[in-house]
Amino acid sequence: MRALRDRADAMRAELARRKRAQLALGWRAMAVRWQEPRAFEAFIKLTWPVIEPKTLEWAPYMGVVANAQHRQMLGDPDHRRLLINLPPGFAKSILVSVMAPAYEWLFNPGRRKVFFSASDNVAIRDSRRTRILIQSDVYQDLLAEFHRRHGFPRWTLAFDQNQKANFENSARGFRQCLTLDSRVIGSRGDDQVIDDPVDVKEVERGTAALIGTRMKQVNDTIEHVLSTRINDRREARRTLVMQRLHPEDPAGRAIHKGGWKVICLPLRYDPDHPQVCPEDPRATPGELLHPGFLPEAEARALEEELGAAQASGQLQQIPGAGGSGLVDEAWFERRWSCRAIDLASRADEVWLTNDSNQKPGINNADSDWQVWARTGAQYDLLDWTAKSVAYPEFERTTDEFVEKWQPYLRAKGGALIEDTAHGATYLQVRRSLWPFLVAFEPQRDTPGKGGDRKERAFSYVVRAAESKAMGLPVHEPWVRDWLARICAGHGIGQDTKDSCSQLIMRWMLAAETPTGPGVLDFAAMLFGG
Repeated sequence: MRALRDRADAMRAELARRKRAQLALGWRAMAVRWQEPRAFEAFIKLTWPVIEPKTLEWAPYMGVVANAQHRQMLGDPDHRRLLINLPPGFAKSILVSVMAPAYEWLFNPGRRKVFFSASDNVAIRDSRRTRILIQSDVYQDLLAEFHRRHGFPRWTLAFDQNQKANFENSARGFRQCLTLDSRVIGSRGDDQVIDDPVDVKEVERGTAALIGTRMKQVNDTIEHVLSTRINDRREARRTLVMQRLHPEDPAGRAIHKGGWKVICLPLRYDPDHPQVCPEDPRATPGELLHPGFLPEAEARALEEELGAAQASGQLQQIPGAGGSGLVDEAWFERRWSCRAIDLASRADEVWLTNDSNQKPGINNADSDWQVWARTGAQYDLLDWTAKSVAYPEFERTTDEFVEKWQPYLRAKGGALIEDTAHGATYLQVRRSLWPFLVAFEPQRDTPGKGGDRKERAFSYVVRAAESKAMGLPVHEPWVRDWLARICAGHGIGQDTKDSCSQLIMRWMLAAETPTGPGVLDFAAMLFGG
């Protein structure tokens, strides 16, 4: 029996080997046809085992990056300046700083490239990987085939300039790597690749002013120093590849100035992303970039570990200044330490506001519950939670909030429930039990036209926060997470922003009405309560 199992295992292994060999033959044949659209993609698949021991798990986004790089190699004028934004760990350096220069040297070995990074270790690591790839048997076989079929030079690495950080070939092309803080006088090339020019620690430590100064120093180096270290500006190519960390990081500056082909691929697909990529193969909001490499459970764990602000930048490629989006955390300086029920007793109004999700895990959306008290023109957050739930738990959680705050909701406010998804069901089920439930229909009840409806609603929160009208409890442990969501950039913490927006907008609209009904009556008329 054991012998039969061993024979079966050997047969399966042999079949797998033959399949890999057959695939490799196809990739080799395609890679040699260097002007074909998928030639570089085939090269990546063929040579991946040379530099990475783990089997390549190809994902469509890799094809997007490979195609952009290939078009740049072939001289596409729209890709001469190429900006690639990817989350960390998604092989951006391997594709851009290792595979791309090695492949181009097969048909353009005289090209001289200088690579810059914030980290000396990263720069040398990728230079070493490129050299290992070039010296491999599979690459040398391709080099011979390019020479045989196309007549390109059969070059070798120069023996007198073959170091980890700087090597040259016999066709006089070279690959040199430097850190951005090193001296670049004399370091002149045909092309420049700037790979992760900002260290994450540089935007996590220090005041907002200090972080801003660091961003300016990096941008000044790229724009005023590196821009002069190019052989021929008419033909020069520049590639900037990085995760987003700050609104004024080099990618942000490039986007603001324009003239770059932007390939922005966030962890989760967002059709409303400010830099939505037409080449992105995904169509479903919230769809992961590479679920085989980072599945849903691991993605959510990573988002929680990073926190809303860092996840917004590093994963979704929408950074905030010092962790902020439109809202600055410093605006929430007013804090209170009394009991929440004491504040509720003194308030003019107390409301529960809720934004609901469709299904747990869809679009990474949470349902969000907030309890606010209004005293004059001041708004104080009394209670909060957010989680991704199916309807039964949504109903239980909403009931718990309503029952906890019922005396105040019934006497001086209500519960503002979004009339979509779980909220619509809850309104139908509980309206007879809780007569103070008020439906909020986003399309109908958000004033104004044009632009993004969510941004129009959130503008009221921005105004209230900036005027220091919003107060938070001192001792509640959930305050830090709530602030991170509210202050995060576009696409992160949207459920918390929406829940807060619908109530703050309601109050501010009522306060801005100079005549007519009182606050509660006017709001009820406006929102159908």
